[in-house]
Amino acid sequence: MTSLERFAIKNRMLFYNVFTNLIGVWIVILLSFRSISPPFYEIADIAHRINLVYIPVVFLFIIVVQITVERPIRSYLNAFFAGASQLSDARNTARRRLLNAPFFIIGIDLSAWIATAVIYAMLYRTFTTIELAAQRVFFQNALVGLIISTASFFVLEQVLQKSLVPCVFPEGGLAMTPGTARIRIRTRLTALILAVNLIPFLALLVLVQGTYDTRLPPAILLDHVRSSVFTDSLIAIAVGICLTVLVNANFSRPLSAFILVLKKIPMLCLFCGKIIPL
Repeated sequence: MTSLERFAIKNRMLFYNVFTNLIGVWIVILLSFRSISPPFYEIADIAHRINLVYIPVVFLFIIVVQITVERPIRSYLNAFFAGASQLSDARNTARRRLLNAPFFIIGIDLSAWIATAVIYAMLYRTFTTIELAAQRVFFQNALVGLIISTASFFVLEQVLQKSLVPCVFPEGGLAMTPGTARIRIRTRLTALILAVNLIPFLALLVLVQGTYDTRLPPAILLDHVRSSVFTDSLIAIAVGICLTVLVNANFSRPLSAFILVLKKIPMLCLFCGKIIPL
């Protein structure tokens, strides 16, 4: 294994988490600048100036915290790649941290998105004169952050199963590792339904509710609502497809391994009493 491959394995969860959150930032920017009518020029200018400072700071925070959370995993992988023989204590710590890492990281991501929603809402309330701008930007960041955090969890689980488990669990034993969190299938399906159906529907309700008290001209308001519904629908469809693929992969991989093990177990024939290899 080359040094580049080792570097990729150690930083794969960090890369995919940052990449997933970048997609979320792009979605928020797309939603923020979908209308360029004159009433929204003020909001666009404020958002651009805030983004130049705030986005790099938040991503730096996420990277530093995630690297800190993954420190036991990285230390074990460094020793493992170096061929160290005595790794029992480091291995146990790395295994627990690896299985709990998606939960830590999704908590970091969701906290960053909620903090972003609050900070942007406060800044919009202070520096803009457009009605309902603060309320809309809060719900927009919070809902997108919830979807992205859910997607990031499934992405990290996929990366964990494909890249890190073979190094940290070369002989298996994931279910026997103490002190680790577990998510049941029902919880996974609930998260999928929440991210794909309920959250986009809630965003649509917030959009409709926000049109009641606005003083924008009817033509501009109708154009804004039409573009918002179209953009939100496309994003919801794309997110739904991606999450369905990820959840399907997370379910099918363990089941495929289980079926492969069962195929290697000989079966006793009930009629002739002989052992039949499968």
